[in-house]
Amino acid sequence: MVLPIFILALAPVAAGSVLPRQGDSLAYCGMVSAEASARTQEIASVPPSVALNCLHSIEVDARRDVALIDYLSPFLQELSTIGYLKNPPPGYLVPGVDLIGAMGEMRKKVTDGKYSSQYEFVTELVNVFSAASEGHFFYFPGLLNALQFARGISLVSASSDGIQLPKVYAAADMLRRAATGFTPSEVVEIDGEPVESVLRAASFYTTHQDPDSKYNQLFARGTTVTGSFVTGLREVPENTTFKFANNTVRTVPNYALFARSRLQLWNNINTGADVHRAFEIPSGSSSSAESLEHAKRDLENDLVPERPLARRQSPKDALSGKEEVVEKDPWDTTFGIFLGGGSQYRDTCVLRVLTFSPDESLNVTDAQHRREMRRLTRSLVKKCKDAGRTKLVIDFQSNPGGNFWAGLEMYRNLFPKSEAFQAIRWRATPALRHYSNALWGTVAEDDLWGRVRTLKFTNFSSSDEFFGPDKTVKQDDVTNRALVDGRTADDGDATLMGFDAADTGAPQEPPFKPEDVIVVTDGSCSSTCAGITGLMTREVGVLYKCLCEVSHMSAF
Repeated sequence: MVLPIFILALAPVAAGSVLPRQGDSLAYCGMVSAEASARTQEIASVPPSVALNCLHSIEVDARRDVALIDYLSPFLQELSTIGYLKNPPPGYLVPGVDLIGAMGEMRKKVTDGKYSSQYEFVTELVNVFSAASEGHFFYFPGLLNALQFARGISLVSASSDGIQLPKVYAAADMLRRAATGFTPSEVVEIDGEPVESVLRAASFYTTHQDPDSKYNQLFARGTTVTGSFVTGLREVPENTTFKFANNTVRTVPNYALFARSRLQLWNNINTGADVHRAFEIPSGSSSSAESLEHAKRDLENDLVPERPLARRQSPKDALSGKEEVVEKDPWDTTFGIFLGGGSQYRDTCVLRVLTFSPDESLNVTDAQHRREMRRLTRSLVKKCKDAGRTKLVIDFQSNPGGNFWAGLEMYRNLFPKSEAFQAIRWRATPALRHYSNALWGTVAEDDLWGRVRTLKFTNFSSSDEFFGPDKTVKQDDVTNRALVDGRTADDGDATLMGFDAADTGAPQEPPFKPEDVIVVTDGSCSSTCAGITGLMTREVGVLYKCLCEVSHMSAF
């Protein structure tokens, strides 16, 4: 199934009747600006209807919108899965999308005057990217950074015993249950619609490739305080009404929020045209450095959920404080834990990896990260063995990825005999072939490809040998399969275990049998996390468990 463009246009959850009369722009945008100027809290807000009436009053900038589509389209051509998305293979779990076709249809809609507002255009543009369900593939227009819509209640999905099918609850009710023994009632309807239907529609915006994983992103869980149900939509109604199984009804207000870094941009705004200039059009007098800083602020907007470049940092308070932590790294990203409690757990230890990217402010180098992962993994293994613990849980819940080579270092210390086969292909586009031909044999070649090698870890003889293209992939032209040589760190100061002659303490045998190892995710395992999980399950047969949609009530 491939999503047509009209489905992408309808994807947002309806926000009610908010389209303004032309003369309302001054009133509504002026109200938003006044609230931003008068804010007394860290994050200010206005009613969603006020915000939406302002945003929908922005007239379509057809000339710039066509130029934007023409600018973005070549980048879409480089996505390696573009052929698969247009023609998904059997077993692909989410609908496909013809990205290039969708961009062409959007371009025609702009030139034909089919969009009623600039906000409608940028929302549909983001929906095209969202339809790819690819975490590394995103675009977030500046206008969507102007305000962030949020619901007033976060939800959790929990099973009564970990076996029964989960039900949806208000997160506050579950916290009240833990504090006072209150018995929560599950949510059965949201705004008069069955709860499952509303949540499945809302999960469209999340970037995962599995429907259960998408659904899971909507909920507060683990280190995620709210979930995408609260902050993942482009439009929300003035209020949200929840009906519970015990027939009680609760109506809560929704919000349009300002990020602190955006408040100043709302100064002196009175009309939709002012909003357009402030958030979408770079100042003609801006320097390159100022423009770059503006773009960086857009990427780091703390109110926007699911932002790949921002969400890899270590979540705070990720552990409950009740665990017996026997190992940890200096950056609070990786922990070695002994399970206690009942006797059935005293043979088990846990390697909890929150992220493979320490906080950028710590300036951790690639070599430092690799060496610390080696030390921590080996130290935890020794402590497990000394304590007679023979089973290992690798906990990747909510791990968004990061430094692949640090992950591979961890993997090789646990499974030293595995070849860790990770072949990759690029889409063989004319643009990449041109760059490859021009740079092949120069120092810039590695910057373009990242030290590609043949499957025998030898050098390709030429750009033509690398490109092929490989015709075995029927959906598209792709390069020949290649390995990226990450055996040595970027600064040359660390070498991957198994290739380091100075590493006299390298394990020769796996410290745990594959059948005694389980890797656990909650469906949020992305990028490096997914790659390392794939190695463990595919290459050595480790058991994989996804805790998708299920939390035990005792966790609250």
